Amino acid sequence: MTFCCEKFAEQAGELHPPMGGGFSYPLAMRPNAQFAEQGDGTWAINGCCGGGCYVVTEMRFCPYCGTKL
Repeated sequence: MTFCCEKFAEQAGELHPPMGGGFSYPLAMRPNAQFAEQGDGTWAINGCCGGGCYVVTEMRFCPYCGTKL
């Protein structure tokens, strides 16, 4: 996958574990990525625990460089 800038790649490019996150899961199972790509091509910002609850959905522009995603 190609990213618009280094900072976005750093926050979105990490691998997600096979199961969701959440406070009840061990750290090794929580997603590390700040951003998650959605099925429609938009992006979402992971919630505080990274467990699949999203703070923002349908993010269409990079928060670091402003490029349309």
